[in-house]
Amino acid sequence: MVALLEAGTVPDPEESMAYAPLPQNVHEWGLIDRARTERILATDFAADSQFEGSYLRAMLEEIPAESLLFTANSMSVRALDAFYVSQAKHLTVLANRGLNGIDGTVSTALGAAQSFKQTVMVTGDLTLLHDLNSLALQGEMLLRERQGSPRPSIVIVLLNNNGGAIFDMLPQKSDESYFERLFLTPQKVDFAAAAGAFGVPTATVHTVAEFKQAFSGFLGEQGISLIEVPLPLTGVRERYDQYW
Repeated sequence: MVALLEAGTVPDPEESMAYAPLPQNVHEWGLIDRARTERILATDFAADSQFEGSYLRAMLEEIPAESLLFTANSMSVRALDAFYVSQAKHLTVLANRGLNGIDGTVSTALGAAQSFKQTVMVTGDLTLLHDLNSLALQGEMLLRERQGSPRPSIVIVLLNNNGGAIFDMLPQKSDESYFERLFLTPQKVDFAAAAGAFGVPTATVHTVAEFKQAFSGFLGEQGISLIEVPLPLTGVRERYDQYW
C-alpha cells in the first residue's frame, strides 16, 4: 500500500518542471497575450461607439469591486475574454455552461445575484430574448423586499446587434440572403418596451459617454435595470481582428 501511495504521489512542481519544461508555444502564447494587452490599454475606446469592446472596457473600469459579473454565452463571453485585462479589483465571474445553450441564462444570473450586493450581467439580444420573461422577477424581488428581504442591484448590459453576430465570424459566412435569415436571425425586438412591461427601467445609449452615465446611475439602484447598446450586426471579424 505504501508503495502504491508513493507511486501515486503528485511530484513537487519545481522538481517536475526540471524534467518537463514548458513547451515553446506556451511562451509564445504569453508574448501574444502581453502584446494584445498593451494594444488594449493603449486604445482610446471612447472614440469607437460601434464596437462592443468600447463598452466592455468602460464597464470593467466602473464596476465596483466584489461585484458579480455574469456573462452570457456566444459573443458576450468571448468579448469579455478579449477585453478583460488583469486588475487588482476582485470580481466574481459566472456563466452557464456553453453546452446548455442560451435558455434560462437571465434567470440563472438573477438567482446568483441574490448572494451579491451588486451584479452586472452582459448579454446579447438573442440570449435575452430567449429568457425575456425572467424580467418578471422584478416584481417578485419587490414583493420580497416589502417582506424584509434585501433586493440587490442588478444591471443588465445588453449588447444588441440585432441577431447572432457570432456567425458573422464563421468561415461559412456568406452574402447570400439565406445566411441572414438562417444564421444571423435578426429579430428587431423593442427591448425597452418589453422591459417596461415588467417594470424594469431602461436606458438606450449610443456613445461610450452615454453608457458611463447610465451605468453609474443604475449601479446601487435596487432591482433590475437594463442598458441597451445598439451595435452593428456585421463586420464583427474586422473589428476584432484589430486585437486578436
